[in-house]
Amino acid sequence: MVAISLFKKAWTGFNLLLGKADHIDSLKSRIDDIIHNDSNIMKYDPDIYYESRIKSFERIVSKIKNKKKLPKDIYGVRIVYNSNYKNDEYIAYYIKYAIDKEFRNTFYCKDYIVNPKKNGYKSLHFGIWDDNCLYDIQIRNVEMDYWAKHGGASNYYPSNQE
Repeated sequence: MVAISLFKKAWTGFNLLLGKADHIDSLKSRIDDIIHNDSNIMKYDPDIYYESRIKSFERIVSKIKNKKKLPKDIYGVRIVYNSNYKNDEYIAYYIKYAIDKEFRNTFYCKDYIVNPKKNGYKSLHFGIWDDNCLYDIQIRNVEMDYWAKHGGASNYYPSNQE
């Protein structure tokens, strides 16, 4: 138990030393500039907000136990948008394309919009490499975000986990 506590403190210190927490804010600002300077996105006048995370030590251990591998997406940025258009999932692809053009080094892409999970989870996930770090980017509209956090795809419903 002491070893786990020490590792948690080391993990937090390691991330603070690297400045990745600060870099996430800088990355969100850069992504916001990319989105707001893209006319294909702005013609839909979406309201956009951002969330970010550094995966917790407990979540990393859980992923290692359950999937038997180290997670590569320790750092993440979620982009959530709202528009006045029905069925506006296509905006997620415009946002991804704009980010792809800027970073030109996207890695994996998991399209849960076209291929939702069994529990109804929808989101567009992909990885970008920036400042010697891999960031998981998630893009979803407010309906997808609500379902992921409060609906059948929420972590609060253990029977819906995949």
